[in-house]
Amino acid sequence: MLDGVKQLRHFLSASPWDGYFLAPHEDSKHVTDEASTESYLREQATAIRHPTGTVAMGSEDSDSPLNADLTLKGVTGLRIVDASVFVRKSLSIEE
Repeated sequence: MLDGVKQLRHFLSASPWDGYFLAPHEDSKHVTDEASTESYLREQATAIRHPTGTVAMGSEDSDSPLNADLTLKGVTGLRIVDASVFVRKSLSIEE
């Protein structure tokens, strides 16, 4: 993580980002060197899990928001292709 923070700081210090950031976040103003960055990460970092299986996929006439081809019902040109999709038991390969 420490290396990731270093890379992010380097990336965001590039000239295209000039004017986008006014000041460091209040909680991280004291984070200025490697030791304070590591300490900050140990205090603030947490593991989160991306929810999976939260969007049902089903047939055209089911109440699920996705069709069997992963397109969002009622929206043109939007396909959901991530771990949020789950297949209902009633869905068959032919659908």
